[in-house]
Amino acid sequence: MYYSSKNTGAYVNRKGKVTKIHASKKRDIEEFVAVQSRSHGSEKLSKLFNALKITKVVGSGSSIKGCLVAEGSADLYIRDNSICEWDVCAMNSIIDEAGGKMTDFNGNEFSYNKSKTMVEPFVISNGAIHMKIIEEIGEKYES
Repeated sequence: MYYSSKNTGAYVNRKGKVTKIHASKKRDIEEFVAVQSRSHGSEKLSKLFNALKITKVVGSGSSIKGCLVAEGSADLYIRDNSICEWDVCAMNSIIDEAGGKMTDFNGNEFSYNKSKTMVEPFVISNGAIHMKIIEEIGEKYES
């Protein structure tokens, strides 16, 4: 179970052992481990990972992908379609508290509990070079 509390950090509880988690500090995109959906991968994302020279891509389910970035097991998660806010808002808090970053493709952070409940496509990174990744995506991603 992953959880966070504002200004106190992010944690994982595995079989009763609670550990504070932190996003990795990797700065070389080619060394990043990316996560993507197991059930509905995207050919465009595969091409993007190739263009970014990311060779290790791991499949995972649901919000676990963001939590893997938060704990440093992965460094990048890109979702290229919308999702309901209730599916990602807790993950967003965990990522922030672990030192990672979650924004839309333009680098804008999300706010929740608005009349619009869909969250646009997003990028989650370890936070170390988030804006560089956003720039790279803008140059390499095929809309």
